Amino acid sequence: MYNILVVATASMIALAIKGRMEIKREMNLKSPFVIEDTPYQEKINGIGLNVNLPPMVRNVTSKIERSFSKDKLNTFYHNVHTLRVTDDVKKLSVAERRKGIRLMGVYLPMENAISIDETCVNEKIVAHELLHMSSCKRRRNKYFQGFCQGNKNNNVGDGLNEGYTEVLTRRYFDNGNFSKGAYTTEQFFALCVEKLVGRDKMEKYYFDADLKGLMRELQNYYSDREIESFIVGLDNIFNYKSTRNKELRVEEIVRNSYVEVASFAHKALLINSLNNRDNKAVRDYQNGTRLIAKIGDNILSEASFQSAANELNKRFTDEANEILRSKVYRR
Repeated sequence: MYNILVVATASMIALAIKGRMEIKREMNLKSPFVIEDTPYQEKINGIGLNVNLPPMVRNVTSKIERSFSKDKLNTFYHNVHTLRVTDDVKKLSVAERRKGIRLMGVYLPMENAISIDETCVNEKIVAHELLHMSSCKRRRNKYFQGFCQGNKNNNVGDGLNEGYTEVLTRRYFDNGNFSKGAYTTEQFFALCVEKLVGRDKMEKYYFDADLKGLMRELQNYYSDREIESFIVGLDNIFNYKSTRNKELRVEEIVRNSYVEVASFAHKALLINSLNNRDNKAVRDYQNGTRLIAKIGDNILSEASFQSAANELNKRFTDEANEILRSKVYRR
């Protein structure tokens, strides 16, 4: 495996800063449509849960209600009393089935319905889908779900949304075992964002389906282009990583997306280590940077990863220089 540079915090502070270096981007990652503000939603102070839900689903909805503060549950209350649960696998995404992926559960945002594979259902699968329900709003023919926005033709933010939904699933239903379960790559990158934003605020943006609000928060540290490239790049990794070595164009998309997402995550870990300046933050930075390299090695061919690693080594050094010069980490 090719090594990606891990810059120790002591070395970063000692770096000589001699101006900002502009980095040429190989790929312009753009959202398929304009990312909108989250829809207004009337406040509800709690209602009775749907007694017609299956016992396991009803138990998990009760646990969600107990686990989060009321200001994070408004969307949950709007949806839970009309939620439908089915095991009709015909409702599962055609695109996912074509990729050969077995979906154990799916939330259908425009129908407010959960479809679950009854042969493998467990609490964590149900919790994941109910968290999607708890963060889903609709406006006309568009849905706003956690950190994803979409319609019947397209969406944006799916990678970040699935990653953070699984973070919450593991945090509240599996004792924080983030290295296990589905979407481990997406979980890691979502946790990098949370380190900058803060856990409470990140959860609030999620349950408010406020991707636009999260993007505004990230403007404290990143350019608009960096934020959009991260979100769309993580979508590409999420959608295409299982097709490794099958098509050159897909490999190029994943390689360029990986570079953008890895660069974004490295900057988040670096700023977090400078903000906190404790042993845990330093370990998080060092371990996180190694994990960035491991993810690239897993999803890319050897040649693509070597190329990406060479570019990232330079980017990581340039990012350290720029952050220390601008003191962005003190905002």
